[in-house]
Amino acid sequence: MNDNAEISNNDSNAANYEHLPQICKELRGHEFYPQIAIPALYETEDIDAENKLIHAKYFHPAGTWLVAEVEVKTGLCFGYAKLASNPGGAEWGYFSLPELEQIATHGGYVVVERDCYFTATKFSEMGME
Repeated sequence: MNDNAEISNNDSNAANYEHLPQICKELRGHEFYPQIAIPALYETEDIDAENKLIHAKYFHPAGTWLVAEVEVKTGLCFGYAKLASNPGGAEWGYFSLPELEQIATHGGYVVVERDCYFTATKFSEMGME
């Protein structure tokens, strides 16, 4: 991993997630929780889905999760999820970062990862619909 990319994505208003678990951090090799400021839950509820700004992207062979809002205290997010087992059922909703962080498949060697190089992007520009 390029440490400069991680630093360039840092934000002086970034939330502190130290209280949340990072069981797979050593295997992952990077911070799981976003190192940037993200709107709080319900802060963007008046913005249409296609115009919502996606602030973080998580991926795994089982699916992709896009974060638009987060509650720092619990790691509960509002965003878009597209699961490999049901790609036609992709939808907006709530998901838990601590639960995603603990997913380890294929003997524990494949974990959900945060795209460390992802930059905030409008949902309509992501090609996920």
